[in-house]
Amino acid sequence: MQKLLLMLCLFAVISVARAQQFVHPGIDQTAEDLAYMKQLVGKGTAPYEVMPVEMM
Repeated sequence: MQKLLLMLCLFAVISVARAQQFVHPGIDQTAEDLAYMKQLVGKGTAPYEVMPVEMM
């Protein structure tokens, strides 16, 4: 029983160590890209200032 528990713990540790950072498949912009777009919207730069209004 102790060997089984030890193997399960070892498997869990290895699984966590091999985990990769999650990348959302629906968005490929970085945080810097989003901050830049937010800045353009704030300045009223086209087409960025028009797009959020049109999407509503």
